[in-house]
Amino acid sequence: MSKKNVGNWHDDCAFKDPSLPLAVVVTSTRWDEAPRIRHQVTRQLLRWFNVLYIEFLPCDKSVAKGTNLRRVDDRLIVSTPSPGRLPNIRIHANFPSIHQSVNRRYLNCMKEAIGEVGCHPHVLCNFVPTFPEVMNLNDIPLKIYFCYDEWPTMWRVAKKPEKLKFTYQSRLIRKYENEVARQADICLVSHTPLREKLLKINPQTILFLHGHEFRHPSELSSQKRKCIRVAYMGYITYNILTEWLFEVLNHPDIELNLIGPIHKFDPEPFLKHPNFKHVAPLSGEALQRKLSEMDVLIMPYNPEIPEVHVQTVSNKFFQYVAAGRPVVISNMPYYIEMPDGILYRADSPDDFVKKIRKAYAEDCDTYRELRAQIASENTWDKRGEQLHAILKEALGDTIPELGESVSS
Repeated sequence: MSKKNVGNWHDDCAFKDPSLPLAVVVTSTRWDEAPRIRHQVTRQLLRWFNVLYIEFLPCDKSVAKGTNLRRVDDRLIVSTPSPGRLPNIRIHANFPSIHQSVNRRYLNCMKEAIGEVGCHPHVLCNFVPTFPEVMNLNDIPLKIYFCYDEWPTMWRVAKKPEKLKFTYQSRLIRKYENEVARQADICLVSHTPLREKLLKINPQTILFLHGHEFRHPSELSSQKRKCIRVAYMGYITYNILTEWLFEVLNHPDIELNLIGPIHKFDPEPFLKHPNFKHVAPLSGEALQRKLSEMDVLIMPYNPEIPEVHVQTVSNKFFQYVAAGRPVVISNMPYYIEMPDGILYRADSPDDFVKKIRKAYAEDCDTYRELRAQIASENTWDKRGEQLHAILKEALGDTIPELGESVSS
């Protein structure tokens, strides 16, 4: 179905079984983007709920006015609402009164979308820290704020932002996020420092780590090669320490693979190196297969960037572990502790290469078995069990028991 405006009731935008409880997910990420935490949480909710996934995209002027409902499957409907003509996004972002006015217009569109699907929502899952108005969406029994980034101090660019502008915008975003957290019944956060921050606003703040969706890896080769194959997977962007990557490329016996989309990152200097490869974005089994073909998996993030500094577990970490390979990272201060053979930390470009060689040399069947065990305990289905327990405590018999999944 095309993204046309749906102004009246359409059967193709109705849930197959409207008797199921309804969850509303609000996010600034499109449903058809590469899977991230909001997609994975939605897929877990679909085990027990119908889901209305609302794409909040005030930066996208191409969206037609209306609720723009489309059915993805029997229990998932996506809405890309737009209230029509909007002010410039810079004005929207920097002037609180205009920001509130625009958000209220979007809120009205979202209420229309809920009305058109014809079900009363039981839970709101909000992933947008700058949208406190959405916490007033209808009379919803349970409202959850998912916080997975250090939004107020996020750089969003490779170099440190201009101080005055950054300070003003950070204070605004912190104000909005505090309002969202204060109105939430529960805050679920993916990093320890974020939990410490939001606990001051909302005592019902719970750590909810990323997971992975990979199956148990197939038999991994234990044969040592002359060339060590190293890979980074994910958005190739400003938060990567490029000098660390160049140090890797200075060693002809190490092959560097960057897997994923390129954004705010110049690949040209890397293409000159014969031991460099860029791989287009992959997902699912193809991604797991590619990662399992590597010897060492890396995350050379810049810990001076605020959104990197607070990380406890990144989206890709348990995917790496589930691929069966050792992981080498820059030394992020809050990153999760792991046993020997799982995670190696580096403090400099030279140390990064040393740790890659150490991880490769130490890899063995014992460590591979340990990675498989850790991966089995950190799937998205396991996170779904944690989420179900939270929802069950709040909503009681409104949702099915854990073993009564209604997934199609």
